[in-house]
Amino acid sequence: MVQAINKVFMNESSSRVERLREEFLHLKPTASIERARIETRIMKETEGEPTVTRRFL
Repeated sequence: MVQAINKVFMNESSSRVERLREEFLHLKPTASIERARIETRIMKETEGEPTVTRRFL
């Protein structure tokens, strides 16, 4: 238990977390025209509504 607490507070990462971090940092950005069209349509349809609700529809 103490070792786990020390890992959290000392910012030591497990090998799993380090592997996931490295994978995330090396991801190549992608773009999807279909996703852009869907997001544009939704933003137009929800114009005037609060941003927080527009983003998750």
